[in-house]
Amino acid sequence: MNTLFTWLGQTDVDNMLDDKSAAISSIAIKHPNPFDKILILADSWDEHWEKYTKWLKRRMGAIGRPDH
Repeated sequence: MNTLFTWLGQTDVDNMLDDKSAAISSIAIKHPNPFDKILILADSWDEHWEKYTKWLKRRMGAIGRPDH
């Protein structure tokens, strides 16, 4: 199973609010092998967490990559 294990950063959240890619989405989109699962750690951004995961799932689904 190809898994991306990463940390949610401020730039990821800020760019998501502008519908732009940052580190997590760029890696997930550009990696030559699609990730079967993306695990994101965060200790802040509670108010944006659900919105970010929905946004990332839409981005992955739009390009035909796994979105869970």
